[in-house]
Amino acid sequence: MTERLQGLDSKNDTTNIVVYSSLVRVLKIFLPLAAIAIIGVLLIWPQLAAIQSVPLNKADIQALKQAETENRLLNPVFNTNDESGRPIIITATEAIQRRSDENSIELIAPSATLKDTDRSTTLNADNGHYDQLNKIIELHNNVIVRDTANNILETEQLTADIGNNSAHNDVPTTLTTPNGVITGQGGVIIENNGAKTTFKGPAKAVIK
Repeated sequence: MTERLQGLDSKNDTTNIVVYSSLVRVLKIFLPLAAIAIIGVLLIWPQLAAIQSVPLNKADIQALKQAETENRLLNPVFNTNDESGRPIIITATEAIQRRSDENSIELIAPSATLKDTDRSTTLNADNGHYDQLNKIIELHNNVIVRDTANNILETEQLTADIGNNSAHNDVPTTLTTPNGVITGQGGVIIENNGAKTTFKGPAKAVIK
């Protein structure tokens, strides 16, 4: 009986040695890694503290306020239809949508294309404003309206009701056609996608 107990004690000692050896191997791997991690934290801590201590400047505060009040879209595309169901595509290099009025959109370099069965008309400008609800686009600065019949209208401001394919303004406007040039100092009224155009005087026409 004594010899058997002694044998059991020897086995227990061997097991304890194996467990201890495994623990030592784990600690040899873990402790250096932990030391490296602690050293890394100590090295970058001054930088983290410096970042946390830098106050927001006016530009940062303004950017945060703008993010709360507006959405900015790059190269947006708006698809809609006129009252006859004809497609209209509006694009821009940038669009700014106010959260307080999501139907009102400021456009940078807007372009609107109105497609008909036999021709299409494209409106371009440096700046614009699009009222999504009423389908009205206001164009400003270097406004150019061109159709597939090579008629080109140039002005500095134009309000286009793309829902019923009409437009008007009260500033000098020039229309160049294959047959001549018409200038209206008082503005222009365009109806039915250019089927009828009225210049407000004084007006001048030069026939080729």
